[in-house]
Amino acid sequence: MQFTTITALVATILAVSATPIEQEAKRQDGGVPRVYARFYNDGGCGPSPWAEDTVFIQSSTVGLAGCQDLTVGPFASTYFDTNNFSRTVRFFNLPCSQLTSTTSGNFIDIAPGQAPGCKSLAIRSWITL
Repeated sequence: MQFTTITALVATILAVSATPIEQEAKRQDGGVPRVYARFYNDGGCGPSPWAEDTVFIQSSTVGLAGCQDLTVGPFASTYFDTNNFSRTVRFFNLPCSQLTSTTSGNFIDIAPGQAPGCKSLAIRSWITL
């Protein structure tokens, strides 16, 4: 084989093998800002088994314009875990259609880096602040 053929073959192998590893590292080391949540029917995140779970994605649209409705529940309490938000996300007990401001109804905030924990609120929607 010629030197240019060998060089091209090695470069192709390296490029193809590096791509999946880089993508996996991005997923594991941050990736999309999100928080994992488990929903409970009781008001205290157990000891009953959780009823449903989801991953809340931080919106790139800030405020009410980026409001998203929760499509399951509502459940009495939520345990938030594995938080890698870069902005504060606010969860409401009202659907987006009933929000008139970023302080409507009852709400809880999950800040970037906030420790995991149980929150008692029947979540219906969320926004990024």
